[in-house]
Amino acid sequence: MSPGKVAAQCSHAALGAQRVMMERDPATCQRWEMTGEAIIVLRVDSGEHLQQLLALADSKGLSTHSVCDAGRTEVESGTTTVGAIGPAFVSKIDEVTGKLTLL
Repeated sequence: MSPGKVAAQCSHAALGAQRVMMERDPATCQRWEMTGEAIIVLRVDSGEHLQQLLALADSKGLSTHSVCDAGRTEVESGTTTVGAIGPAFVSKIDEVTGKLTLL
């Protein structure tokens, strides 16, 4: 994906994760908003790796959100392009993503 497409997809993921957490745990979401809304963008090896990480995060009780593209520009319709984990405490997210590198 082009840098602009990656940025757009990450934005969709951040907004989706925030909406999910606002419904699930408003206090955690508000704490995240009041402490700078940290967003860390990490690299995964493949779509399969992304799905494994999201499943692991979900099994640990973390909020997750994945973005499936509409297919209007660069990728095929239905392709999962990015995923978000959180908002949550860094220590909990690092249990899932701690070995990944920055994008």
